Amino acid sequence: MASSYFGTQLTSSLVLECKSSPNNTLLSFADSQISLVLCVVYYVVWMYVLPYLGKYSVRQETIVLDDEGTNTHRLVKVPNDEVAAWDAAHDPTGKAIEDNADYVVTGGEEEHEKSV
Repeated sequence: MASSYFGTQLTSSLVLECKSSPNNTLLSFADSQISLVLCVVYYVVWMYVLPYLGKYSVRQETIVLDDEGTNTHRLVKVPNDEVAAWDAAHDPTGKAIEDNADYVVTGGEEEHEKSV
């Protein structure tokens, strides 16, 4: 029994055979494994290999968009000789210390001040 769909003849048994083929699930599982490995390789190259070769470190920066607390993050390249200054000027979440009233650096140690 053949049906016409946009001028193409399809056989019902052929369509059923393609949908129920066990090789499709194995192929999709193998594809997902390959995709996962490629994602891990990409991350390692982007976060570790390129910064090592380019002599920079990747740091997170927090950007406040409005007064209601909406913020976003971006990753920035910081040259290795400027990492200490970057870390001194930003809290661990990447927000600039002068923008964060609850955050205080004392004696090289970070502390959170209690808001009263």
